[in-house]
Amino acid sequence: MPEFLAYMIQFTDIVKSRGYFPSVFLAQSILESGWGRSPLSRVWNYWGHKWKPDCGFEYTGKTSNEEINGEMIPVRSRFRAYRCIDEAIEAYCDKWEESWQDGLPKYSPDFSSPAAFIESVAETYATDSNYASKILRIIDELELTQYD
Repeated sequence: MPEFLAYMIQFTDIVKSRGYFPSVFLAQSILESGWGRSPLSRVWNYWGHKWKPDCGFEYTGKTSNEEINGEMIPVRSRFRAYRCIDEAIEAYCDKWEESWQDGLPKYSPDFSSPAAFIESVAETYATDSNYASKILRIIDELELTQYD
């Protein structure tokens, strides 16, 4: 088992206790951080969470590929910089409970299965139209549902 996956598995109980799927959590951290090799990993941002002025976190800059009009384009953005892994895990779970400025929920997760969950949030969460299928492939290939 790769070292990064072993490291992230230790946090799956926290994610599960908050009502989320550890398999999705693990697959997202693998994809978004490149197995923990992304520069954002130095600030415990394993999910590519973007920074906004009212989010309550510091930020760091990074260029990432964003899908714009069907084409992947490098874009310089600000990303959340967490102070520790515990803060990052809580922020990961809190992310699914965010609201728009008008108070309406940002995400409408389907909790019936890991696949239904990621498919229900992917369009709002990610700029990559293939995001859900990438996450589901990782879950399947690494048999991550064993942690749910």
